[in-house]
Amino acid sequence: MDQIVLRIPAKPEYVMVVRLTASSIACRVDFCMDDIEDLKVAAAEACIMLMHQKYKAENLEICFSLQPRESLKIDIEVDQFDTCKEISITEKKNELGYFIVKALMDEVDIKSDEDVIKRISMYKKCGG
Repeated sequence: MDQIVLRIPAKPEYVMVVRLTASSIACRVDFCMDDIEDLKVAAAEACIMLMHQKYKAENLEICFSLQPRESLKIDIEVDQFDTCKEISITEKKNELGYFIVKALMDEVDIKSDEDVIKRISMYKKCGG
């Protein structure tokens, strides 16, 4: 299984980098165009969910684990929170993001601690 790791500042302007990377990797795995679009949207939504929480995330680490012609797993993790910077959050927005990700991916797992999401893992099978 090949892995590609990307680390970005937890800022909305860098979500496009994640979308483009997910698209490129999904092409490499041989996903169809509809599945590539689903992966791009799910990866972006997951990043946005991690950015819009009680505390400000410093960076996101995105790990793409790929099996050519089989599957793609995306793990997105907050490497550090700035607990001094509380931000106002919209829980409904994160709920909507969760439902979007869940609808687009085959499997979704969220790891949280004290109402703060630390990691989102998503899995999609090629042709699934």
